[in-house]
Order: sequence, then C-alpha cells, then structure tokens
Amino acid sequence: MSTMQAISLCASSERPKRLVFISSTSVLDTPFYQSPENQPVSETDELDGAREGLPNGYSQTKWVAEQILREAGRRGLDGCVVRSCYVVGDRETGACNTDDFIWRVVKASVELGCAPLLEGAGLELNAVPVGDIARIVAKVSGASGGGMMTTVNVTAPTLPSFNAIHASLQPTIPMVPYAEWLARLKERKTKTALAPLLHLIFAGILQQKSVRLGCANLRAVMGSEEEMDTLSVTPESIKMYLEWLKGVGWLDGGEESDMQTGGLDEQWFSGRHDEDGATGLCGAGDMVVRINEVMVSVMAHNTAKVETACSANAS
Repeated sequence: MSTMQAISLCASSERPKRLVFISSTSVLDTPFYQSPENQPVSETDELDGAREGLPNGYSQTKWVAEQILREAGRRGLDGCVVRSCYVVGDRETGACNTDDFIWRVVKASVELGCAPLLEGAGLELNAVPVGDIARIVAKVSGASGGGMMTTVNVTAPTLPSFNAIHASLQPTIPMVPYAEWLARLKERKTKTALAPLLHLIFAGILQQKSVRLGCANLRAVMGSEEEMDTLSVTPESIKMYLEWLKGVGWLDGGEESDMQTGGLDEQWFSGRHDEDGATGLCGAGDMVVRINEVMVSVMAHNTAKVETACSANAS
C-alpha cells in the first residue's frame, strides 16, 4: 500500500518526481538464486526465480514492491530500486546498530566463549558501510532514468566474513566447529543476544552462501573502480566496529545480559555518545542522517555552480 501511495505521489503532479526505493538482497533468498548456475544475478533480472520460496514476510513484501515498481517503470515512472545488502557501521566513527543480525551473532559468540568456524566457499557477508549506501542513494536520487525504473545491486569488491570478524575480537575467543558452537547455543537457549533470532540460526542462515550480484549499474553510479573499492569493509573497519561495540558495552559477556538492549541503557539504544558527550544516531537512523547530509552537500555544490554561472553571465 505504501509503495502504491509513493508512486501516486510521484506521478500525480504536472512535474513527475523521481522515486528511489530501498529494497533488499533478501529478495534473492530462494533456492533458484542460491544455485551457482543462476549467478551472478543481473540488475535487469525480473526476479521470476523468487516468485516462490522466499522464507519470510520481509523478503516477500520487498519482492512484491519491486514488481509493482517495475510495472510502474514500464508505464513511465522515473526511478531506481536500490537493492541494499547488509548495512554495517559508520566508516568514520565505527558507530553500529547493535540490533543488527551480524553484531548479535558476534555478541552471542562472546557470551558463549567461542565462535563458529564456518568452512566452505561463498560464506562471505555482502555488507557495505552505512555512509556508502547513503552515498549511493544520494547519487541515484539526483540522476535520471529517462522515464524508466532501473535497479542497482549494492555489493562491494571485497566482502567480510564471520570468520574474519570473530578472528579480530580482542581478547580473542577460540574458533570451534559449527556443530559444537550450535550445540552450545542450544544449551543456553534464550540467554544470548541471538534469542530473538534463533529461528534464523536453526534454519541454517550462517551456512547460507551469499548470492553473487551483477553490478553494472552500481559501477556506473560509482563512476570508477577506485570508487567501487571504497565500498569494501576493510579489516581496519572491522576493528573499528568492534572497538566501538566494546566501548559502549555491547560486547560484554555474561549470563545477565539484557536481551532487548544487550545490556545498554536507553541512551545507547537510541543513539551513540561521543567522547564529548554528544549524541548521534547509529544504524538505520544514521543512514537517514547520512543521506540528508550528502543531499545537502550535493545541493550546495549545485547552487554554487549556478551562482558562479550567473556571475559570469552578469559580467
């Protein structure tokens, strides 16, 4: 319903508006797209392979929204579907959304005193820092699709993994076979940060291979291979995230962890505190703030160009 209303808003005026929709790579979580012969998944793929088999309401509603937008694009709607991957922390500050799946897995491993050794190819995490996703959204928002709906698959040249993240923990914790880690998790039942997400773990999400994505449109948006490389989550970024999470108390282990906030008080759950006491948003909220910041910067740059051109014409 909200997608239809957004389309109506963009198309109902004399001057049609460009619509940018944030989707998710979860629309590819079906056996069809998990199969290597159907990869990489092109940005022009109409997702018929996900018509059945999506595991939850979130991915199903994203799939339906994409289909509606694709049809609207055929009828002249100008816009872009940004198919986002995992959104990880701020590249500059390390601030993360502690409620995210990735960090709940890491916290649970700290609580269990061991981490799962995930073996096999293709188990990387398709993840990009929040500021970079905001940058992509800002870029496509200011572009024109020529009266059609395009799609941008968000991915990066180099992807992190749970093995790499767990190996970066300080102090270190032992890596154990996945079956042993899973058995310990079952013993603890609801007494870990993964309590709300156990159904995903027991369904085998940690052993699910990431889908390789075609990204021709993303490359065009970024403009160069150097810019594409900036999307990667580096080992330095991982260490920064873990330091931030440790600094706010999220990675504290123990039996008495608060499963709703990970032991954090309300001020941490709703934002982050810098050393000077200032509070700022993190995670999904940070993405909105970042998009606004980038858009303001773009508009200021364009305004300056117009003013310069006007001054030149006046002289």
